[in-house]
Amino acid sequence: MRLATCPWATARRAPSTAAARRWPNFKAGRFPWRASGPSLDRAYCETAGTVAIQERRRPTPQHNPAFDSGLLREIARHVRFHGPLTVKEFMMLALTHPKHGYYMNGEIFGRGGDFVTSPEMSQTFGELLGVWCVASWEQLGRPPAVRLAELGPGRGTLMLDLLRSTSVFPAFRAALSVHLVEVSPHLRRCQHALLSGMAMPNDAAHDVHWHSHLDLVPDDGPLLLLGHEFLDALPVHQFVNTSRGWRERMVDLREHATTHSAEQEQPVVPVVNQEETSAGGNGIGSGAVRDLDEDERHLDFVLSPTPTPASAVLTRDLESDLPQAEVSPAAQALVQEVARRIVRTRGAALFIDYGLDSRPADSLRGIIGHRFVHPLHKPGAADLSVDVDFASLRRAARAVAPELRCPPLTLQRDFLAMMGFETRVNMLLKEISDKKAREALIQAAGRLVAVPGMGSAYKAFALAHSDIPADSIPGFPPCD
Repeated sequence: MRLATCPWATARRAPSTAAARRWPNFKAGRFPWRASGPSLDRAYCETAGTVAIQERRRPTPQHNPAFDSGLLREIARHVRFHGPLTVKEFMMLALTHPKHGYYMNGEIFGRGGDFVTSPEMSQTFGELLGVWCVASWEQLGRPPAVRLAELGPGRGTLMLDLLRSTSVFPAFRAALSVHLVEVSPHLRRCQHALLSGMAMPNDAAHDVHWHSHLDLVPDDGPLLLLGHEFLDALPVHQFVNTSRGWRERMVDLREHATTHSAEQEQPVVPVVNQEETSAGGNGIGSGAVRDLDEDERHLDFVLSPTPTPASAVLTRDLESDLPQAEVSPAAQALVQEVARRIVRTRGAALFIDYGLDSRPADSLRGIIGHRFVHPLHKPGAADLSVDVDFASLRRAARAVAPELRCPPLTLQRDFLAMMGFETRVNMLLKEISDKKAREALIQAAGRLVAVPGMGSAYKAFALAHSDIPADSIPGFPPCD
């Protein structure tokens, strides 16, 4: 029993003698345990330090057919036996559950999916990231072997454009081995189908390799790492500053959220990035701004009545005047793993995502069919993402690798401009004679750098080995 996370007890049998000795409040006279009669509700027992079942005079909830199958069934089973989920646990289930997770099945990218990413919008994006890789490789002294890895490659479009555009650099291509870090079997099949036709050097060492975790990518040489819209999908803990201190936001069944005695919270409407929405970032139109509380759902947000392990540890460094805060230990741990590896084997890493150089308050959002939805609406069918806290990632990287280069956070518009965006678009326009194709290219390229829009909502964040001069990290201004 995880006492600190307030699991709701569900058994109806009387507690054992050992349990009675350990928790004096569990006495037959105080908590009348019965196998039949009125339904049992949950009540927090302050002196026992746990949650006990207490008899309540209320009707038994009616059967909800929504919990009969799919991910909701898994969530309902967990909540009924173990208590509410943390937001981190909910995100992990909703996105990567082996059978029902969002990324595990179906077509989610492009016009026919739920959102459009920058690589899907224009080939220019992947081509310029290829330029970044070549330039970083040259700054590292043109090593004869380098590992090129991408985290969460989607359908493989970015890597396809990157490999095609770097074919004009034979020395770089000869040094490459490509590694894709992907947990979804469905997306691995998509990536394999897309990249199988890409002409690679004949040497078998240059085949594309798939891994489920970054630590499985061989570390026998320099690493060039790419992560586009990867950090925003890593799970977060959410905390609310109450009169009793920081309390963790949890996900409970809606039938429970209206009856249990823990402190309750009104359903959360996510903070939508207005820059991204107004300009159609991720393929989401301006009509997406609406009352998300109207979305049908069988789950609700509640607050833990007592500190949880996460709130006890992760809120220590939070400013006391913040009303809410999001913390992503997963993102911090990943960046620290990357930082250690770059220091050990040399290399550079580039992340492009939406976020700020400050801590988000409540940015969890859901997306279905190119529009924002309540994050608890149809779990497993909606994409979930959060704003990235780049400031905390920089601190995490420097905590384990002070000598690492970490240039200032840069707008996607400025990064692409420094990588030769305008020149590349003009070159492509010269190769296209069809008027409609030219207009489509101009429109897609414009969206990548639009302000407000994707050009400012998305940021570029880099880590580099100290062998790369502080003023020579491709696409970024000089760093300290």
